[in-house]
Amino acid sequence: MTCIVVVRGKNGILFVSDGITYDDDGRTIGFCTKVIPMPHMDAALGWSGAGGFGSAVWQRLSPEVVTFDELKSVIVEHARDTMEDYERFYKRWDTKSTLILGGWSDENQKFETYAINSYVKQQRNMETGETVDLLPWELREVPYLWASHFARPPSYEQAGLKFPDVEDSVFGLDEIAIRMVCASRLDSRLLGDDDEREEGSDVGAFNVGGFLQMTFVQRDSITQKTIHRWPDKLGERVDTHSGDLIPPYLTQQTHGAEDDNRS
Repeated sequence: MTCIVVVRGKNGILFVSDGITYDDDGRTIGFCTKVIPMPHMDAALGWSGAGGFGSAVWQRLSPEVVTFDELKSVIVEHARDTMEDYERFYKRWDTKSTLILGGWSDENQKFETYAINSYVKQQRNMETGETVDLLPWELREVPYLWASHFARPPSYEQAGLKFPDVEDSVFGLDEIAIRMVCASRLDSRLLGDDDEREEGSDVGAFNVGGFLQMTFVQRDSITQKTIHRWPDKLGERVDTHSGDLIPPYLTQQTHGAEDDNRS
Protein backbone atom coordinates (compact mmCIF):
# COMPACT_ATOMS: atom_id res chain seq x y z
CA MET A 1 0.00 0.00 0.00
CA THR A 2 0.92 3.65 -0.03
CA CYS A 3 -0.47 6.99 1.06
CA ILE A 4 -2.04 9.54 -1.26
CA VAL A 5 -3.84 12.60 0.09
CA VAL A 6 -5.95 14.73 -2.24
CA VAL A 7 -7.23 18.26 -1.63
CA ARG A 8 -9.85 19.69 -3.99
CA GLY A 9 -10.49 23.42 -4.28
CA LYS A 10 -12.26 25.79 -6.63
CA ASN A 11 -9.09 26.54 -8.56
CA GLY A 12 -7.41 23.15 -8.66
CA ILE A 13 -6.61 19.79 -7.10
CA LEU A 14 -3.52 18.88 -5.08
CA PHE A 15 -2.25 15.29 -4.89
CA VAL A 16 0.42 14.51 -2.26
CA SER A 17 1.96 11.05 -2.44
CA ASP A 18 4.96 8.99 -1.42
CA GLY A 19 7.09 6.96 -3.82
CA ILE A 20 8.18 3.59 -2.44
CA THR A 21 7.56 0.07 -3.66
CA TYR A 22 8.35 -3.01 -1.57
CA ASP A 23 7.99 -6.76 -1.39
CA ASP A 24 5.71 -8.85 0.84
CA ASP A 25 8.39 -8.86 3.52
CA GLY A 26 8.48 -5.06 3.61
CA ARG A 27 11.89 -4.69 1.97
CA THR A 28 12.32 -1.80 -0.45
CA ILE A 29 12.60 -2.88 -4.09
CA GLY A 30 12.39 0.52 -5.77
CA PHE A 31 10.95 4.02 -6.03
CA CYS A 32 8.32 5.33 -8.42
CA THR A 33 5.66 7.96 -8.94
CA LYS A 34 2.12 6.98 -7.98
CA VAL A 35 0.34 9.88 -9.67
CA ILE A 36 0.19 10.22 -13.45
CA PRO A 37 -0.47 13.74 -14.81
CA MET A 38 -2.79 14.00 -17.82
CA PRO A 39 -2.50 17.65 -18.86
CA HIS A 40 -4.56 17.21 -22.04
CA MET A 41 -7.52 16.33 -19.80
CA ASP A 42 -6.76 18.82 -16.99
CA ALA A 43 -6.61 15.70 -14.80
CA ALA A 44 -4.38 13.29 -12.89
CA LEU A 45 -4.66 9.63 -11.87
CA GLY A 46 -3.23 8.14 -8.67
CA TRP A 47 -3.34 4.70 -7.08
CA SER A 48 -2.45 2.59 -4.08
CA GLY A 49 -2.20 -1.17 -3.76
CA ALA A 50 -0.93 -3.41 -6.55
CA GLY A 51 2.34 -2.16 -8.01
CA GLY A 52 1.91 -0.33 -11.31
CA PHE A 53 -1.88 -0.72 -11.30
CA GLY A 54 -2.60 2.91 -12.18
CA SER A 55 0.00 2.87 -14.96
CA ALA A 56 -1.59 -0.26 -16.43
CA VAL A 57 -5.05 1.35 -16.35
CA TRP A 58 -3.68 4.50 -17.98
CA GLN A 59 -2.09 2.48 -20.78
CA ARG A 60 -5.49 0.96 -21.60
CA LEU A 61 -7.05 4.34 -22.29
CA SER A 62 -7.84 5.07 -25.90
CA PRO A 63 -6.37 8.29 -27.39
CA GLU A 64 -9.98 9.14 -28.17
CA VAL A 65 -10.58 9.75 -24.44
CA VAL A 66 -9.63 13.42 -24.33
CA THR A 67 -11.66 14.99 -21.51
CA PHE A 68 -12.06 14.28 -17.81
CA ASP A 69 -15.79 13.65 -18.29
CA GLU A 70 -14.99 11.00 -20.91
CA LEU A 71 -12.44 9.50 -18.52
CA LYS A 72 -15.10 9.19 -15.83
CA SER A 73 -17.35 7.28 -18.24
CA VAL A 74 -14.78 4.55 -19.04
CA ILE A 75 -12.44 4.35 -16.03
CA VAL A 76 -14.38 1.70 -14.09
CA GLU A 77 -14.50 -0.69 -17.05
CA HIS A 78 -10.78 -0.22 -17.76
CA ALA A 79 -9.88 -0.65 -14.10
CA ARG A 80 -11.90 -3.88 -13.79
CA ASP A 81 -10.37 -5.32 -16.97
CA THR A 82 -6.89 -4.43 -15.74
CA MET A 83 -7.52 -6.11 -12.40
CA GLU A 84 -8.74 -9.27 -14.14
CA ASP A 85 -5.46 -9.34 -16.07
CA TYR A 86 -3.48 -8.92 -12.84
CA GLU A 87 -5.32 -11.77 -11.17
CA ARG A 88 -5.04 -14.04 -14.21
CA PHE A 89 -1.40 -13.42 -15.12
CA TYR A 90 0.26 -12.55 -11.82
CA LYS A 91 -1.92 -14.60 -9.44
CA ARG A 92 -0.93 -12.38 -6.54
CA TRP A 93 -2.86 -11.63 -3.37
CA ASP A 94 -2.07 -7.90 -3.55
CA THR A 95 -4.37 -7.16 -6.47
CA LYS A 96 -6.52 -5.13 -4.08
CA SER A 97 -6.14 -1.52 -5.18
CA THR A 98 -7.68 1.93 -5.11
CA LEU A 99 -7.68 4.51 -7.90
CA ILE A 100 -8.09 8.23 -7.23
CA LEU A 101 -8.75 10.57 -10.13
CA GLY A 102 -9.27 14.30 -10.19
CA GLY A 103 -9.80 16.86 -12.90
CA TRP A 104 -11.84 19.63 -14.47
CA SER A 105 -15.37 18.72 -15.58
CA ASP A 106 -16.54 20.70 -18.60
CA GLU A 107 -20.06 19.36 -18.05
CA ASN A 108 -20.27 20.57 -14.45
CA GLN A 109 -17.81 23.48 -14.74
CA LYS A 110 -15.86 22.58 -11.63
CA PHE A 111 -13.00 20.43 -10.36
CA GLU A 112 -14.05 16.98 -9.19
CA THR A 113 -12.38 14.05 -7.42
CA TYR A 114 -13.44 10.40 -7.53
CA ALA A 115 -12.22 7.08 -6.17
CA ILE A 116 -12.65 3.46 -7.22
CA ASN A 117 -11.62 0.45 -5.17
CA SER A 118 -11.35 -3.15 -6.34
CA TYR A 119 -12.61 -4.63 -3.06
CA VAL A 120 -14.88 -3.86 -0.13
CA LYS A 121 -12.91 -1.26 1.76
CA GLN A 122 -13.52 0.50 5.05
CA GLN A 123 -12.95 4.24 4.72
CA ARG A 124 -13.28 7.17 7.11
CA ASN A 125 -15.19 10.16 5.75
CA MET A 126 -13.12 13.25 6.53
CA GLU A 127 -16.21 15.47 6.61
CA THR A 128 -18.48 13.35 8.83
CA GLY A 129 -15.97 11.21 10.72
CA GLU A 130 -18.01 8.10 9.92
CA THR A 131 -16.43 4.84 8.80
CA VAL A 132 -18.33 3.12 6.01
CA ASP A 133 -17.93 0.05 3.82
CA LEU A 134 -17.21 1.06 0.23
CA LEU A 135 -18.35 -1.35 -2.45
CA PRO A 136 -15.99 -2.37 -5.27
CA TRP A 137 -16.08 -1.00 -8.82
CA GLU A 138 -18.18 2.04 -8.05
CA LEU A 139 -17.10 5.49 -9.20
CA ARG A 140 -17.82 7.65 -6.16
CA GLU A 141 -17.20 11.32 -5.63
CA VAL A 142 -15.05 11.95 -2.56
CA PRO A 143 -14.89 14.87 -0.10
CA TYR A 144 -12.64 17.87 -0.66
CA LEU A 145 -10.02 16.23 1.61
CA TRP A 146 -9.43 12.53 0.93
CA ALA A 147 -6.74 10.05 1.98
CA SER A 148 -6.02 6.49 0.89
CA HIS A 149 -4.66 5.69 4.36
CA PHE A 150 -5.44 7.15 7.77
CA ALA A 151 -2.56 7.04 10.19
CA ARG A 152 -2.86 6.04 13.81
CA PRO A 153 -3.63 8.95 16.20
CA PRO A 154 -0.11 9.10 17.74
CA SER A 155 1.36 9.31 14.23
CA TYR A 156 -0.83 12.27 13.33
CA GLU A 157 0.08 13.99 16.57
CA GLN A 158 3.79 13.43 15.99
CA ALA A 159 3.37 15.01 12.56
CA GLY A 160 1.86 18.09 14.20
CA LEU A 161 -1.79 17.39 13.35
CA LYS A 162 -4.88 17.21 15.49
CA PHE A 163 -6.81 13.94 15.45
CA PRO A 164 -9.45 13.17 14.36
CA ASP A 165 -10.17 16.72 13.17
CA VAL A 166 -7.00 17.24 11.12
CA GLU A 167 -8.73 20.07 9.22
CA ASP A 168 -8.73 22.10 12.45
CA SER A 169 -4.92 22.12 12.57
CA VAL A 170 -3.22 25.50 12.31
CA PHE A 171 -1.78 24.75 8.86
CA GLY A 172 -3.20 25.38 5.41
CA LEU A 173 -4.79 22.47 3.57
CA ASP A 174 -1.72 21.91 1.40
CA GLU A 175 0.49 21.53 4.44
CA ILE A 176 -2.10 19.36 6.18
CA ALA A 177 -1.99 17.01 3.18
CA ILE A 178 1.81 16.85 3.31
CA ARG A 179 1.81 16.15 7.04
CA MET A 180 -0.84 13.44 6.64
CA VAL A 181 1.46 11.52 4.29
CA CYS A 182 4.37 12.04 6.69
CA ALA A 183 2.22 10.74 9.55
CA SER A 184 1.48 7.61 7.54
CA ARG A 185 5.22 7.03 7.18
CA LEU A 186 5.32 6.54 10.95
CA ASP A 187 2.89 3.64 10.49
CA SER A 188 5.42 1.78 8.30
CA ARG A 189 5.91 -1.61 9.91
CA LEU A 190 5.76 -5.36 9.63
CA LEU A 191 2.17 -6.32 10.29
CA GLY A 192 1.48 -8.32 13.42
CA ASP A 193 -1.30 -10.61 14.52
CA ASP A 194 -3.30 -7.66 15.88
CA ASP A 195 -3.28 -5.78 12.58
CA GLU A 196 -6.38 -5.85 10.43
CA ARG A 197 -5.73 -7.66 7.17
CA GLU A 198 -7.72 -7.85 4.00
CA GLU A 199 -9.33 -11.23 3.40
CA GLY A 200 -6.99 -13.55 1.53
CA SER A 201 -4.00 -11.26 1.99
CA ASP A 202 -0.55 -12.51 2.86
CA VAL A 203 0.89 -9.01 3.03
CA GLY A 204 3.51 -8.71 5.71
CA ALA A 205 4.09 -4.96 5.82
CA PHE A 206 2.80 -1.44 5.29
CA ASN A 207 5.27 1.18 4.08
CA VAL A 208 5.31 4.86 3.15
CA GLY A 209 8.63 6.27 2.00
CA GLY A 210 11.07 7.09 -0.77
CA PHE A 211 10.03 10.63 -1.47
CA LEU A 212 7.20 13.14 -1.15
CA GLN A 213 5.67 14.29 -4.42
CA MET A 214 3.16 17.07 -5.07
CA THR A 215 1.00 17.16 -8.19
CA PHE A 216 -1.11 20.29 -8.69
CA VAL A 217 -3.84 20.16 -11.34
CA GLN A 218 -5.22 23.42 -12.73
CA ARG A 219 -6.93 24.46 -15.94
CA ASP A 220 -4.38 24.00 -18.74
CA SER A 221 -1.55 23.43 -16.26
CA ILE A 222 -0.18 20.59 -14.15
CA THR A 223 2.82 21.02 -11.87
CA GLN A 224 4.58 17.98 -10.43
CA LYS A 225 7.61 18.12 -8.16
CA THR A 226 9.44 16.22 -5.47
CA ILE A 227 9.56 18.25 -2.26
CA HIS A 228 11.31 15.85 0.13
CA ARG A 229 13.28 12.61 0.17
CA TRP A 230 13.72 10.00 2.88
CA PRO A 231 16.96 7.94 3.05
CA ASP A 232 15.27 4.58 2.48
CA LYS A 233 17.60 1.94 1.05
CA LEU A 234 17.02 -0.80 -1.49
CA GLY A 235 16.76 -4.23 0.09
CA GLU A 236 16.00 -2.83 3.55
CA ARG A 237 12.84 -2.14 5.48
CA VAL A 238 11.73 1.44 6.15
CA ASP A 239 13.33 2.98 9.23
CA THR A 240 10.77 5.56 10.35
CA HIS A 241 13.45 7.34 12.41
CA SER A 242 15.77 7.92 9.45
CA GLY A 243 15.92 11.37 7.92
CA ASP A 244 13.58 14.27 8.59
CA LEU A 245 9.97 13.16 8.93
CA ILE A 246 8.66 16.55 7.76
CA PRO A 247 10.25 18.58 4.93
CA PRO A 248 12.65 20.98 6.69
CA TYR A 249 11.22 24.04 4.97
CA LEU A 250 7.87 23.40 6.66
CA THR A 251 9.34 23.11 10.14
CA GLN A 252 11.34 26.30 9.53
CA GLN A 253 8.19 28.14 8.48
CA THR A 254 6.37 26.86 11.56
CA HIS A 255 9.16 27.96 13.89
CA GLY A 256 9.23 31.34 12.19
CA ALA A 257 5.52 31.80 12.75
CA GLU A 258 5.93 30.87 16.41
CA ASP A 259 8.69 33.46 16.76
CA ASP A 260 6.45 36.09 15.16
CA ASN A 261 3.66 35.26 17.59
CA ARG A 262 6.00 35.69 20.55
CA SER A 263 7.40 39.04 19.41
